[in-house]
Amino acid sequence: MQFVLLAETVEDRLNNHPAAPYVFFVVFIVSGIVMVLHGRNAIKTKRIRSKHGKVTKGKAAVTVGKLFVGVGGIMIAAGSLMFLFKGGMLLLSSVGGSQTAQQSVNRNVRPRPTANQNVTQRPTPTVNAANPFDVNSSNDNTGKTGTNANGSVTPPSAVIPTVVKPPATTKLATATDDSLRPVQSMSQEKTVNSLVFSPDGKLLLSADGQRFGSADSDPWHAYIWDVASGQLRQKMDLQNPAVRVRFAPGGRLVAVSDNTGKLTLWEFPSSKLVKVIDMQDLPGHSSGFRYDFDFLGGPSTLILVGQRGAAVVDVQTVKVKKTWENYRQSTYVIDVTKDGTKAITGGSSDEFFVVNLPSGGVNDRFRTPTEQIQSAAISEDGRRAIVRSYRTNISVWDLENRKNLFAIPQSAAMGRAIAISSDGSRVATCMSSPPAVHIWNAETGKATAQFTGHGRAVSAVAISPDGRLAASGDYNGQLQLWEIPVD
Repeated sequence: MQFVLLAETVEDRLNNHPAAPYVFFVVFIVSGIVMVLHGRNAIKTKRIRSKHGKVTKGKAAVTVGKLFVGVGGIMIAAGSLMFLFKGGMLLLSSVGGSQTAQQSVNRNVRPRPTANQNVTQRPTPTVNAANPFDVNSSNDNTGKTGTNANGSVTPPSAVIPTVVKPPATTKLATATDDSLRPVQSMSQEKTVNSLVFSPDGKLLLSADGQRFGSADSDPWHAYIWDVASGQLRQKMDLQNPAVRVRFAPGGRLVAVSDNTGKLTLWEFPSSKLVKVIDMQDLPGHSSGFRYDFDFLGGPSTLILVGQRGAAVVDVQTVKVKKTWENYRQSTYVIDVTKDGTKAITGGSSDEFFVVNLPSGGVNDRFRTPTEQIQSAAISEDGRRAIVRSYRTNISVWDLENRKNLFAIPQSAAMGRAIAISSDGSRVATCMSSPPAVHIWNAETGKATAQFTGHGRAVSAVAISPDGRLAASGDYNGQLQLWEIPVD
């Protein structure tokens, strides 16, 4: 058990280590070198042995040896070029980091201007009442409207007030050693990658996922659990490992996306299959919307995000109603408020955005210390958010007042899974080793509860709509329900 926990901790740390992307290049180059040496030896000796012990001699061995040398040389050249390019970017980032690290913290939020400050005013989007998807929003960089000829929306990039530096130091959250026990325990067949409560808090939706590097295979399922009893209410078949699960507003429709870009929807409680949507091949859009999804204010409309930005899609017809561009980045995550008027999005850059829906126009944007937003969640009223970016602390934000409330250090939140309560008063994070879930007061930054009991690294977490319960899942498929103590 200790070895398993150690392995999972190493995996999480490698995934978040600055050098992690470059390990692949080194392995690629070394593999190429081995192939070249093996090939040269075959050419010299006119003899080569396969991994099964079969020996090839003469001209055939020389031919195979030349092939090995050629392929190995290509691998060495390609790996070296990738390593030099990415390594050079890392070196430049490291050199510049000592001069800009503090600037990154200081510009992570754009406070509201005072009455005496000269700022660029935020233009108000003009909405066509006959067509709420037809939105014009000026762009100060180009002087053109925000709607492109192809119908996509270019978000305004120069509508943020002049930067006013916040305090130089960032408030760090504090932890607690208090430990509580689960009120319910359930178990599914494979890794829990995503969890969500139903809108009324009576049900819990989970699905079988695949942990990186695991050898899990068919079958895959989605599960609906009764929160009060912990009993399985419904089990639905999946074709591939799940990535994200969602309940539609109203709780009568459930959706699960998988690692091939397919989105499957069922009715509840009938288990009737409603639709399978290929997020990579929407009508008129051949690719680019497979990374994440959410419902847009009701069960009839979805919003999908990916490499090409975002798309608003009608569930029944799978018709794309609206698209918007990706703010010069791939969009990895989206979370929509309960009323469907705002969403938080983030992706490959160091910024995350609060956008107006369904237009996609930028309401505000915030900067984190490092690039790549991996996880984000917004409260139902749109006032607070929790964001995890690559290789950095998890941060909790007051969106209304453009304020970074506090940061949760990685030592207390190594796992990627995060959650925020409906009213924004609490946030949840998870740990790999020891496996644990932490609940934090979003006002004070203090950890108010620590839940232990998982035997494997915690991989998913959720908070019920009333804020009374937390749900967590781990690599082994174990699910736990916890009662959140009152502060």
